[in-house]
Amino acid sequence: MVELQQEKMDGLRAYMKEVKDKPYSESYLIAVLHKVQGLFGYLPREVMDEVALTLEIPTAHIWGVATFYHYFNLEPIGKHTISICMGTACYVKGAENVLDTLKKELNVEVGRTTEDGLFTLHEARC
Repeated sequence: MVELQQEKMDGLRAYMKEVKDKPYSESYLIAVLHKVQGLFGYLPREVMDEVALTLEIPTAHIWGVATFYHYFNLEPIGKHTISICMGTACYVKGAENVLDTLKKELNVEVGRTTEDGLFTLHEARC
C-alpha cells in the first residue's frame, strides 16, 4: 500500500515539475489539484502541503482554490455518491423527505461518507 502511495506521489511530483516553470496562473494550480484528486480520490492535507512547497504557493491560497470549486473533495468519498437536489422546485416536491430518509437509512450526514466507505451524500441544485 505504501509503495502504491509512493508511485502516486512520484507521478504528482513529475507533473508539478512540468508546470512549475510556467508563469503562475490559476489554471495550472487547478490542473494540479485535478491531478491530485485523480490520483487520490480527494485532496489529502499532506499532499496539499507538498503542492504548496513544490509550487511555492502559499498553502492558504491552494486551500482557497480547493474550497471555492465544488468539484474538489477535501475528504475521501464513497464508492457511490448520492446527490439530492434541494433546489426550490425539487424541495417543494418533497426532496427534503428523500434526503431525511437517506440520512436515516445510511446513518450519514450531508457531505459525509458512510462508515463502510460505500456512500457519500451530497445536496445539489438543479
